[in-house]
Amino acid sequence: MLWLRLNGSRCLLWLMLALPVGAEASEDLLGARFSPVAGNPDALDFALEDRFGEVRRLSQHRGQVVVVNFWATWCGPCLAELPTMQALWERLSDGPFEFLAINVGEESSTIDRFLNGFDPPLGFRILMDPKMRVVREWQVRGIPTTYVVDRQGRLAEFAEGGIDFTDDSVVGRIRRLMDEGG
Repeated sequence: MLWLRLNGSRCLLWLMLALPVGAEASEDLLGARFSPVAGNPDALDFALEDRFGEVRRLSQHRGQVVVVNFWATWCGPCLAELPTMQALWERLSDGPFEFLAINVGEESSTIDRFLNGFDPPLGFRILMDPKMRVVREWQVRGIPTTYVVDRQGRLAEFAEGGIDFTDDSVVGRIRRLMDEGG
């Protein structure tokens, strides 16, 4: 598991477990499950640039279910998640749904080089948090970390670790939130 430790303005990253290789690797990396967020507090708003320089705010998506995923190009479970994130976005993007993938602490040139390797390109929004301000505000302890924000802007679901976003239980949970509060 990859952990992120924030200590003042310093950020220490370390790999605590070697990543598996082989055919089972992506399955092993995508074993996390969503849990409900106790009390459904309001999600903290943020304003971050996407990779094209456009500022996006979470609050712009009020009325939609928003999956907020924190990731990095060097994170094995994050890499395994990306194709499943694209599949979920394609499956649900015609409804009240948005996917915001927040890159944690990397330069835009690194992110661009990495994302240019996807064919077809990823369709969901990639936001950049180079100073890790949103990571601190959202108290992210490790990556990947994913939150699901309901249509009223409240935190509904939470997971630390890689998620298979094509899993029927994940799709079902998100669809239920999409059907609520419309």
